[in-house]
Parts: sequence; C-alpha cells; structure tokens
Amino acid sequence: MSFLETNEFLKKMKIINIYPKIAKYTLLTLLCSLVILIVAFAICKNFENTEKFTGAVFLIIFALGIPASQTFKFFHGAVETVSKENGVIDDPVLKIKIAHLLENFNEEVQVGRYTSAEVNAFAISSLSGRKNLIAFSTRLLTIANDQELKAMAAHEIAHLKNGDSQNKTYILAFHEALRVYPEFLSKLGRQLLGMIVISAIFIGAVLLTAVAVFQGSAYVFDIALKWIWMCLKLSMWPAAMIGFFYFLNYALRRAWFSYSREREFVADADGAAMTSVPEMISALTLLSDPAPQMTSVFDTHPPLNERKTRLQNMTKV
Repeated sequence: MSFLETNEFLKKMKIINIYPKIAKYTLLTLLCSLVILIVAFAICKNFENTEKFTGAVFLIIFALGIPASQTFKFFHGAVETVSKENGVIDDPVLKIKIAHLLENFNEEVQVGRYTSAEVNAFAISSLSGRKNLIAFSTRLLTIANDQELKAMAAHEIAHLKNGDSQNKTYILAFHEALRVYPEFLSKLGRQLLGMIVISAIFIGAVLLTAVAVFQGSAYVFDIALKWIWMCLKLSMWPAAMIGFFYFLNYALRRAWFSYSREREFVADADGAAMTSVPEMISALTLLSDPAPQMTSVFDTHPPLNERKTRLQNMTKV
C-alpha cells in the first residue's frame, strides 16, 4: 500500500469511526434524559398545581420511552442470545488450538462451533466487553487446515480487541431507535394510501356516473381531472411518510455497511499481524467458495478480491 493510499485509508477510517460514537452518545443521552424526566415526574407529583407540568413530562417520557424500549434487546445477554440462536457448542480443543492468539486479551472468551454448511466464523461481545464469543461453522472446521483456522481466529479476535462487536451493538440499537416512529408512520401511510385509492376508485366511479347522467358527458372530463388532482393531493402526505421511512432505512443501512466493510479491512490487517499475510489470504480464499444455494452472510463485507489485494499490498510497504 502506497503512502498516499495509507493516508487516504486512515482519513476514511477516522470518519467511519465517528459513527459508532454518535450512536453510543445518542443512546446514552436518550437514556439519561429518560432517567432525569422520570425523577422530575416523581418529584413534581408531590407538589400542588403541577398537573400541566407533570402531564407534559409524562408525554415526553412516553414519547422517548418507546424508542428506548426497542434498544434493550441489544444490551441484555447478547452473547448468550446469539450462542443459543446459532446452537453454538463449546469446543475446548479448539480453544487450546488458538490459545496463543488470546494471550494478550484479558477478557473471558468462549470458543465454540455451530452446525452450518456455510464457510463462516463470527465474534460477538457483551456491551461491557467482559464476555466474548468466537464461533466457527462446522463446514469451516472441515475444510480449513490449522494455519487457515488460526488466521480466521485471529481475524475474529481482532474484531473483539478493536471493539467492533460492541460498536455493532451501539449502531444497531441506534438504528432501531431511529426507525421506530418513521416505521410506524410508514405503516400508517400505507393504510391511508390504500384507503385513498379504494375510495378514489369507488367514489370517483359513482361521482362521474352521476355527472354524466345529470349534467351530461361534456362535464365528465373536467370533473375527473379535478377529482384525480384532489386524490393526488390527499396522497402526498401518506406517500411522503412511506418515502421518508425507505430513505431513512436506506441511509442507515449504507452507513452500517460502510462501517462494517472498513472494519473488515482492519481485522484482516490485525489478523495477518498475529499470524501472517499468506495465511490470512489463504483463509479468505476459503470464503470465496460458499455452499450452493446458501444466502451469503457477507453483505456487510467488502469483496474478497479487494481484501486479498490490500493484504498483499501490506507486504510492499
């Protein structure tokens, strides 16, 4: 990698790394605000002539509480939940194989395997970082040699050391909170839009028939244009609510994918530093031949060829 490319990459990483911080501090602000408002509500309930104030505070608590409640599932027992969902089984022999890679990592790490025809491995940590999990698919364990397995393990350990799993939790929880009201309005918009379309067809047919019968067919075209224009104006707000939700969802997904892809490059580089560049490239080669008819889990990952190229360029610096 050239000096110029290195500088550009570092600049991009600085920008990308701001995103989980925004997510984290926004969530903390939301939760702290809720706590302060709840305390204020409890205190003011004991005073007279505060009904209007406490009523307003209650409404704000309710409004903030809904998005906040959607984030709790990301913070409670993440390691246990993911382990259970994927059927991860502890593998002490596998942990011994990669023990030397975990020497400088002082937190608890569970190492296991899960049944899957997909060549894959993943890492996840609790929000505190105290509990961590690295899991390898049975397919990966079948086809990888010891060097490739250690390189893959080093990649996942790099994710844990760099805090990527914690940042992922913050980002996904932040996205969930942001989407609550737009998603609700989008669903409402779809229902309203459906009602407008059905009403426009039914009432329009009756209206135009009545105009044709009582006023003559010459008036039908003008009335039809006015009716269509009125229905279009009524549809603007529901359509805008639907459009905003899809735009927000698209923007959030793009932000998450961008962050995730850059972190993959860093984990590749750090994993290669713990093992070697050839071993890491060899491990990545295994991922390029997934089992047939399986949905790829690497949508948040950069192309494998690009990852290999960056690793090869590391040896040229």
